[in-house]
Amino acid sequence: MQYPWQDPAIKIPPLSVIGFSSRRVSLRPISRADYKFLFKCRVDVDSLYLWSNRRRISSYDEFTLQAEDEFRNAITFVVVKRSNLQPIGFAQAYNLNLTDGWAYILGYLVPEARRGHGAEVAILLLKYLFDHFPLRKVYASNFEYNVATNSMLRRMGFKQEVRAKQHVWYDDRYWDLIRLGCFREDWDKFRPRAMRLVGLEQDE
Repeated sequence: MQYPWQDPAIKIPPLSVIGFSSRRVSLRPISRADYKFLFKCRVDVDSLYLWSNRRRISSYDEFTLQAEDEFRNAITFVVVKRSNLQPIGFAQAYNLNLTDGWAYILGYLVPEARRGHGAEVAILLLKYLFDHFPLRKVYASNFEYNVATNSMLRRMGFKQEVRAKQHVWYDDRYWDLIRLGCFREDWDKFRPRAMRLVGLEQDE
């Protein structure tokens, strides 16, 4: 049996793709020069609770060793602000399963860039994945207390599929972990509006 994604006519783009932009942000592939910035993102203890349940903060040397393996097996972009080209976060697609047609996404933005930029980053990443990979669905996992991100994902066509009850300890109580999924057909419905939102009137 041949799965749809095993068609030899399908050309999977290399991971070192050229960056792309919306009205206010650009996504570009990472390089070793970005490691110090990415390390700061990973050890931002004031924001780590929003996207990770890690309990131990790695040293920089440990991070670089882990990063080599992680970045080989995931598509990771640095998010830069177009007005000054300064890095403001990262976006990542991981666990790509081209046999069954799905992948996971996550992202982080520095606190001062979160208002208004998160949706643009998510839209650019979804556009890239659905345009260049034969995916049926994209997943995002999010903690119950991260209300803003949950709301943003639902507006983009994501729907709750799994709810792991009392999954993570934060702020003196247990919270649920919510897994949301966005099928290609849901993205196709949202796509025209998404392109207008990020300033891509002509959808290439």
